[in-house]
Amino acid sequence: MTALTLNDVQVDCRVLDSASNRFLKPIYLTASHSQLGNLGKLEAYKITRVPLLKGRFFEVLDEKSSEMAEFGLKVLNDDMNVYPKNVEDDYQKGTGRWGYEMNEGNILYVHELEVAKEFENQGIATLLLEAFLTSAHIEKVDVAYCWPTPTRARSTAEHQAEVPRVTRVFRKAGFRRVGRTPFFGFSPDPAHPSRLLAAWRDLDIDPYKFPARSDNMTNAEARSLMQAFPIQTAMDPPFPFSWRATATAPEHLQNKLPTTEEIVALVHAAHASDPALLHIRDDQGFPPIYVAAANNRLPVVSALLSYGISAEEILSRDNAADRNAIEAYKQHLSQNGQMQQLLWRGRWAGHPDDTLIVGYMLRQAAGEDVGLLADYVAKERRSV
Repeated sequence: MTALTLNDVQVDCRVLDSASNRFLKPIYLTASHSQLGNLGKLEAYKITRVPLLKGRFFEVLDEKSSEMAEFGLKVLNDDMNVYPKNVEDDYQKGTGRWGYEMNEGNILYVHELEVAKEFENQGIATLLLEAFLTSAHIEKVDVAYCWPTPTRARSTAEHQAEVPRVTRVFRKAGFRRVGRTPFFGFSPDPAHPSRLLAAWRDLDIDPYKFPARSDNMTNAEARSLMQAFPIQTAMDPPFPFSWRATATAPEHLQNKLPTTEEIVALVHAAHASDPALLHIRDDQGFPPIYVAAANNRLPVVSALLSYGISAEEILSRDNAADRNAIEAYKQHLSQNGQMQQLLWRGRWAGHPDDTLIVGYMLRQAAGEDVGLLADYVAKERRSV
């Protein structure tokens, strides 16, 4: 580590302003030293909340990066409004410090914050963040967002070790988690509820409670998972047997993916031979009903529920996604709805009946009073 004094560090800001960036302007901050050269950088985007972007917000985010597309699926919807669950749902709102003020002002997103390794842990990242958050580019009604994640981690173990340090940097600057999402927000308003929450009281979520499945697992490892969790892996096969691997393999090596009818038959066979397989949680903590709901498999959901899946099992969030089966289904519904709206440009007719019946059956099995099926389908037809 090369020691330096922050008073000797100069922070410069540059905005890429052009006709092609009218509503989404890249902002670049660099920290430099007269003798040591470049020390670190911050890259952000300022998105002006204009009517022209309503209904196109996800498209704009998706063009920039998969991370920003994820932001559009979890924090702000295609109309640039916060998903109600992040504000209203007793569980999903987390600390409850964020509300519908997120629908006002401009949107800023810190996409990258990086400090040269030899200058880490000397306050340069904090200096860059503070310079950005106190600049003329962010006003009192605006909100800046980020996903605190290491940029140079070369392995899962290294990433896991670095996440707490990166998160501390953003919390020190005033960022607090939005709901139970991986994204954090910053309000320039010192009276905003998020600014009144001490960093140590912010919500921590362990993304490594359930080890992520590797895309590099061997065929033997994949087959072991498929043997242990036959119903889940029939709907969501490990990578060597997934549709992604199958689509890119030579024809003679392609794996035949189970049809919905075959998965339903598997459910009935499992109940006959070992009923516990209908309830067993896989390596990610997901029981079969969760995977069926997340994949919108109506016949599979129906088959599983016919054998008495409990409300507790449907509503459990003890899994890698921190969601229950109904929330997983709603996430699928939301993502599909957004994509369809994007593709059909206002001509989307809404979700098909089969998709909506999945939600109806899950809610009913969980003990919710959902009324008549026809009324429920009509109400949820165009929900996103």
